[in-house]
Amino acid sequence: MENLYEDLEFILFTIFFLVFVIILVRIYPIVEVVPFLISLSIPIISLLGLYSFFIEPNFLLSTTSIDLSLKSLPKSFKGFKIVQISDLHFGSSLFPFIYILVMDKVMELHPDIIVVTGDLVSDKHAISQAVSFVDSLSKIAPTYVVFGNGDHREGLNAYHFLFSKAKLLLNSHTFIQRGHSKICLAGVDDPYSGFDNLEKALPKDNSFKILLSHSPQIIGKARGKVDLILAGHTHGGQVCLPFFGSLFVPLPEEYKKYTYGLFFENSTCMFVSRGIGVATLYPVRLFCFPEIVVLTFY
Repeated sequence: MENLYEDLEFILFTIFFLVFVIILVRIYPIVEVVPFLISLSIPIISLLGLYSFFIEPNFLLSTTSIDLSLKSLPKSFKGFKIVQISDLHFGSSLFPFIYILVMDKVMELHPDIIVVTGDLVSDKHAISQAVSFVDSLSKIAPTYVVFGNGDHREGLNAYHFLFSKAKLLLNSHTFIQRGHSKICLAGVDDPYSGFDNLEKALPKDNSFKILLSHSPQIIGKARGKVDLILAGHTHGGQVCLPFFGSLFVPLPEEYKKYTYGLFFENSTCMFVSRGIGVATLYPVRLFCFPEIVVLTFY
């Protein structure tokens, strides 16, 4: 529903702008309108730059709530709530406001578990901040982490989590018990960098399986083998223009369609999050709000 509202905002803005131009052309000669529109574009572009650099990435945190009914889910897990946080990218932003908002919101949500789907850092000097943040999350609910391509690039590894209460799932799995039933929570190391090993990550049983993966391209190997995949990596496109879509999606061509949202393939459901942070090379977001995801089984 939230995405629908954002699309409507784009459409209404475009309609308003076109009507504005048509009225100008009807009132004034075209030779007068064009220079006016050019002069008007300069402050608009400046405002968009300020908004995309300072406002949207740091203050406009959105919460996406998804209710899922999956056939093989044990009945005792009805009402089970998962909060997904992805792409924190500590070190890529000059402003810490968004992380404060994330922590406050997660505390309000009272999740059963929290999952962090990779790219905790963008700068090796921010590793301690990222680990400390994850430790704070683990005080709210059991927290599970997989690594992303940025984490490998900046040298984040398992040793940094030796004294952390959060659990790393790097080509491994664990089981979560509720009542008399249990489900499998598995995680692969980053597929985008080629560190994933799905066969090692999954148990050889018929349990209900949730798979954490930084990149959604894991769907190519995992479809039909797990019940639910939670991924990130794409930032939802990060800069999304009305009618043009995302300017850049860091995925192989065959997987670019998994930029954002909910997908169903071969009995596997996958959600790809917009994440929280921004890429180091262009630390902006435009019409692609930072996102916390709340999944509730029913």
